[in-house]
Amino acid sequence: MQVAEALAARDVPFVFSTGYSGHDIRDGYRDRPVLKKPFMEKDLTEILRGLLAP
Repeated sequence: MQVAEALAARDVPFVFSTGYSGHDIRDGYRDRPVLKKPFMEKDLTEILRGLLAP
């Protein structure tokens, strides 16, 4: 979670990618998108577009 903390402190958008359920993500990051593995390229593209949209 150190990377997530550093990104959040700088207000950098990010997504979690995990092969697990995602339920273990800390409360402070529950608003961040979770991309569950395995995923398709279109799913990653959709999430990144949403994060980077003006």
